[in-house]
Amino acid sequence: MSIQIKILRTSTLIATLAAVPLLLTLAPAAQAADPDPRAVALIQAGRAAEALQWLEQASDAGDDLSAEYAGLMYLHGPTLFGAQVPRDRQRAIVHLRRAAEVGSPVAREMLRRLGVEVEDAVVASIRGC
Repeated sequence: MSIQIKILRTSTLIATLAAVPLLLTLAPAAQAADPDPRAVALIQAGRAAEALQWLEQASDAGDDLSAEYAGLMYLHGPTLFGAQVPRDRQRAIVHLRRAAEVGSPVAREMLRRLGVEVEDAVVASIRGC
């Protein structure tokens, strides 16, 4: 049984990593920047839980790229970031939706895969007229 779980985790990780280049090609050039530099440094130092806190603060302050990263961290949790980052589908959706609503194609695709519909701000404003 544990061998099957390891194979499943490995295949999930491989599928996720294989999708990253495709998702990055969908992202507009304006989103090529990194999120909060403190969060990037913390992730590189293996302190993902602290990085997630910075990303959430930046997301709450309106940084859509940090929202995207926070959502992806919650979505993949311990699979990609170790036991210090919980997998939390609901929190992932909150952050990914913030990013998707301002046009993030990566966040839109991840939400689509989760079965969540999202309108961007432009479509919502047109419907509100």
